[in-house]
Amino acid sequence: MQITFAIPGFLTDANSVEGREVRKIIDWCAKRVGSKKYMPGAVVFTIDRAFGRRSSNLVNAAALETLLACLTQLNTIWLKFHPTHVALYDSPVYYKRTLIWDTIPALYARGFGDCKSLTACLVAELRRKGIWCRPVFRHMSSVNSTMFHILVMLIDGSWDDPSKVKGMLTYQEKPGMSRHMHRASLHGFGFGGDSQPKRNERRILPWQ
Repeated sequence: MQITFAIPGFLTDANSVEGREVRKIIDWCAKRVGSKKYMPGAVVFTIDRAFGRRSSNLVNAAALETLLACLTQLNTIWLKFHPTHVALYDSPVYYKRTLIWDTIPALYARGFGDCKSLTACLVAELRRKGIWCRPVFRHMSSVNSTMFHILVMLIDGSWDDPSKVKGMLTYQEKPGMSRHMHRASLHGFGFGGDSQPKRNERRILPWQ
């Protein structure tokens, strides 16, 4: 399958600092999930093994966490080079399901986004303030499909759900993860150690 990240306004050329940082995270993600192709204002990832009918929960979890880490890091790069950013909770952006994975400029231009885009935005904002957090996900599986919900976990084990704050009306699942999700998070499929607390912080996981 293919997943599209909307990256309007990002520099992607290797001659700029921003472009090199953007390419580094996109290359990192592509090596782990399959391949990538740049399009005008977007990058399309082809997912090789995950999200298929026979894909295991562990493989799906690893791919999803890689994609979330990539989207969050792209947002971190955006905030670094574009500091005049209106905070998500102060913006008129609201919750609505989308197929596209939106970086901050795409999310704000669209005016709405779902859990993946809202969470990646909020995590980047909090990390810029020096607050440890990470995007986490839970899932509800049936015979034919798996539904994921993505939210923010803070260092004290509490949760922040930007989708709810921004108008999501349905309560998809109680906080928690399957054993497959636990294992994926425990192994830390995050970019450059971003999913790990600092050395002097105690890591609190939701199943502890």
